[in-house]
Amino acid sequence: MNDPVHCLEVPDKGVFIGVREGKIYAFRDDGTGGYHAYPITGNEVCAKFHAVSPRIAGLLGTDVKRLSRLHE
Repeated sequence: MNDPVHCLEVPDKGVFIGVREGKIYAFRDDGTGGYHAYPITGNEVCAKFHAVSPRIAGLLGTDVKRLSRLHE
């Protein structure tokens, strides 16, 4: 997930959003110099991290409208 093509920094949020094998992950600083990753839905990307939602949708081969409907 260190690939800048598939992992995007969300401006002013301190989080990265990445795509791997068709799944979306958020990465947050764990306070020990590393990051903690957890899966999120397309709906969460659109609601919480809208600045990167168009790029994430593109990585998944869809559009933002369809991304916002993904609840898995």
